[in-house]
Amino acid sequence: MKHVVEDIGMLVFTGDKCKCATAANDEGEYTCEFGLLESVPPVKADKDDKVAMRLAGTAEIECPIGQCDAKMGGSGEVVKFGNHNCGYTYVKQGEEYYCDRQCNCHKELSQEEADNGKKLEDDECLTQTCPGMSKCEPLDYGSYGCGYSCENSEGTFHFCTQDCECEAE
Repeated sequence: MKHVVEDIGMLVFTGDKCKCATAANDEGEYTCEFGLLESVPPVKADKDDKVAMRLAGTAEIECPIGQCDAKMGGSGEVVKFGNHNCGYTYVKQGEEYYCDRQCNCHKELSQEEADNGKKLEDDECLTQTCPGMSKCEPLDYGSYGCGYSCENSEGTFHFCTQDCECEAE
């Protein structure tokens, strides 16, 4: 891969999608064609590295507005955790609730409860390895619950829910 650093970021080109003329034109310039991939492949800092990083792309996880409204009996707001996860917040009978993308909902802890170390009944992200992954580390989303950052045997990084539903970043 070849990279070009610009003021707005870095462009990454793969060698197999780039072609340059073997001879210069009349002005001594070479012409090249560049092909872009749909997504950035896993990247290693050194060719001998055993694992690779998956750089964040433009594809974001989406939580359609109104996804859990029927279950919660009202309209909620979308909450995003960067590009890797999202969910919904609801107010029901004066109490705040959080729902993940699959509409698994629970009452949200108050800031005071979270500060005092109170956990939700379903806030159990113990050290475990999700199916299909080689290693996982718990992630704490505070009063919104927890999840895992995992890596599979190919070295691809995944974000997983507390129920081990995993997606590559």
